[in-house]
Amino acid sequence: MKNLKLFLVAVMLMTGFSVLAQVKTPKDLYPNPMGNLRFISPQVNLQNVNNTDTKTDTLKMYNDWNKNMTFTFSKLPDYITVKAVPESLKPGQKGYVLVTYNAQKRNDYGYMYDRFTIQTNDSLQPEKTVTISVNIVEDFSKLTPEQLLNAPKIKFENPTYDFGTIKQGDKAEYDFVFTNVGKSELIIRKTKGSCGCTVGTPEKSNLMPGESSKMHVTFNSAGKSGEQSKTVTVTCNDPSNAAAMVTIKGKVEVPAPTQEGTPTPTPTH
Repeated sequence: MKNLKLFLVAVMLMTGFSVLAQVKTPKDLYPNPMGNLRFISPQVNLQNVNNTDTKTDTLKMYNDWNKNMTFTFSKLPDYITVKAVPESLKPGQKGYVLVTYNAQKRNDYGYMYDRFTIQTNDSLQPEKTVTISVNIVEDFSKLTPEQLLNAPKIKFENPTYDFGTIKQGDKAEYDFVFTNVGKSELIIRKTKGSCGCTVGTPEKSNLMPGESSKMHVTFNSAGKSGEQSKTVTVTCNDPSNAAAMVTIKGKVEVPAPTQEGTPTPTPTH
């Protein structure tokens, strides 16, 4: 019994020391400094937001300065509003920036990135840039079972195209054929490539049931090398596949380097 009590006391002491050792400092809790202002993250990720909704999130911050820090905001589009809470942050005080995003005013679809500037009286870095990321999706939640049954439906004849091997600087092009196999009008809201080197241009944006069309995709291999796989996302009003995706892939060969200054051989007769 005595040994058991000693064991329990030892465990309690060790647990206590462990808890004390794990106490985190403000620098641990707010690991991203911008001058004397520290953030948990310099980015607000709103994730999925319905195109008719407004979403609010917070950017948590800590004043690591020996003076009060004040805030004003600039470079704000009309669909984003921000507010500092509190309006002035005392030394060693925690606060946050309240960020509200109006997707209906944004009037767009897919992944979006915006930036705004926090202007402060910070002597080290007065201006601090914050990034907002969001994926705006169409709201199908209010559709009835009957409406879903009669909804449009996009189907690609071949969602992947392998262009084989091309030389660096060449372009690979392909027409992805798609059909509206649903029961109401299909509307292509937007197309977006996974990088600036890949562009998708639909022939038509509105397709009636049973109608087919094509999307011309171009991959520019300038500056690329090796195996490549790029996608184009097609945002549409198909509730079952609102972000349809096609892939164009292949290999880009880099030409062998030429030695400058090598004399041109004299032709022989």
